[in-house]
Amino acid sequence: MRRNLIVFTLFAVIVIGSPICPAMAQTLSVDRVWESGVSGRIVATALSPDGLYGAVTTEKMVSFYDPNGTLLWSYPVSGGRSVAVSSGGERIAAGGDHLLLFDRSGSVIWQHKSESRIQGIAIAADGDMICTGADTGLLVFSLDNGTTTANISGSFYTKDPIRSVSTDSDGTKIVAVADSGNIYFLGADGRLLWNYKTGDTGIHVALSQDGSTVAAASSQRAVYLLNRNGRLLGKSSMPG
Repeated sequence: MRRNLIVFTLFAVIVIGSPICPAMAQTLSVDRVWESGVSGRIVATALSPDGLYGAVTTEKMVSFYDPNGTLLWSYPVSGGRSVAVSSGGERIAAGGDHLLLFDRSGSVIWQHKSESRIQGIAIAADGDMICTGADTGLLVFSLDNGTTTANISGSFYTKDPIRSVSTDSDGTKIVAVADSGNIYFLGADGRLLWNYKTGDTGIHVALSQDGSTVAAASSQRAVYLLNRNGRLLGKSSMPG
């Protein structure tokens, strides 16, 4: 079905450009590099920070693509909701009923059974830190070099589900948003640094690579831009 065609180039422009582009209504011109049909409704997509490797997940399958759009592998998942890719496509994290961490070849490095379904996921550029948002709050997992076991290194619990999370390239700063519309800015240990109340719902967030800027968009068609200290830099409405 056409809604299941992936165009990672357009996705890259949106994700990389949104947090830093001051002209939010600017029309972008892009060329389609490749597209691929996927069986099932796509629930999340992700690019590696260099924009070369891409991953997509449905509720039943996570798939990984190389820079030419070649499908490298697919792996069955249960209740898939989110996916994230580290630099160079070295590690891929997928969240749903389980948290799964893959290497570039598709082998499962590590897995974790969550108490509630994982709704949002982010991974540091080096793949050594994974942040997950779920119905019960946020968990941070760290992997030591050369190991295949992740330990919980941070946590942050909320009264409502966290469905969107993002991290800077070093994995030292995390931004998360709850169903209440609160945007939380945290350290790598889950310590709350500040929160911003939007009053909106259905919010998705993105943190710039250097951790200096937070962008958020709500289902009420509002776009927020905040700095690393939680100060509102701008708010804009979108036509749709």
